[in-house]
Amino acid sequence: MRKLIIIIGFIAAILTLILAVTPFSNIAIFPAVLAVILALLVYVISNKQSKSKKPVQYILLLTIIAAGFMVYNSIFSESTVGDTEALELREEESKEKAIEELEALDLDID
Repeated sequence: MRKLIIIIGFIAAILTLILAVTPFSNIAIFPAVLAVILALLVYVISNKQSKSKKPVQYILLLTIIAAGFMVYNSIFSESTVGDTEALELREEESKEKAIEELEALDLDID
């Protein structure tokens, strides 16, 4: 049971680290919380069984490094909105085409 929790904790911590350095750093908080919870669970189990607590330290270390990247990305990355005029023109054109297509249809409703 302890080994399974350690493996899942490492997977969550590594996933957190990977997501933290990508543009998806906002959703990296979910595996980070999971990794911390699993690390605490491993710590409790390790205390009961008198086993090594090194995996807990590694999981928390990876999670803390990922948290640093998440904070860095949230502070220094700026979201920019592209040229909305072109989007609005395309939307108008598509509305006009849709109206023309609907008018061109010959619907017999009996």
